[in-house]
Amino acid sequence: MVNTRELPESLAEVDLGVIDALKALKEEADVLRERLKGLEAVKADFDPAVFSRVNADYAKQLAMVENKAEPLRQQARESYARLRGALAEIADAHEAVKLDRQEIELRRKLGEFDEAEYKNRLKAIETALAERAVAHKQGEALRGRFLEVFESEDELLQMNDPGPSSTQEMPAAEDPGVSAPPPPPPRPPSAAPPAGEPAAAQTQILQVLKMP
Repeated sequence: MVNTRELPESLAEVDLGVIDALKALKEEADVLRERLKGLEAVKADFDPAVFSRVNADYAKQLAMVENKAEPLRQQARESYARLRGALAEIADAHEAVKLDRQEIELRRKLGEFDEAEYKNRLKAIETALAERAVAHKQGEALRGRFLEVFESEDELLQMNDPGPSSTQEMPAAEDPGVSAPPPPPPRPPSAAPPAGEPAAAQTQILQVLKMP
């Protein structure tokens, strides 16, 4: 029976630096989106050329911010996956300590140790449970930091899938309801002239030459 268990080290290894960087980029992107929204509201008051110029500028800035943020989002998702693993370990350890407590109570009922020993063991169990409760609270606080820069946990759990290995266009699928036209018949091989034909032609020429 194990009365004490170490807290998962992965909880302390969760990188929050990427969250701080994402938060700054999110604030910058939110400002640009508000400007684009306000621009649409006053579109009719300005020359279309001016509107297009300013709109393109804000859209370009927003795209640059998003390009900076995307690799950081992937790093944050990886850190969040480690956090989820740490929280799962904490929950498992908490359940294990609860089972340890039941085991102590059972052994006491069977007379394995006296009241003083029971209280000492129970104290260690209560300390372990308190430690896990604190760790769980810390983990949930870290989870909240991630949700400050993501819309939901579902977005946090989305990992980029690798694209197709080839960008070549696939051939269009044939419609099973339309029969393909039959292939053209094979071309017959060129017929060779009869073996006796050259001799007959020579005879005719000689006859013409002998005519008066």
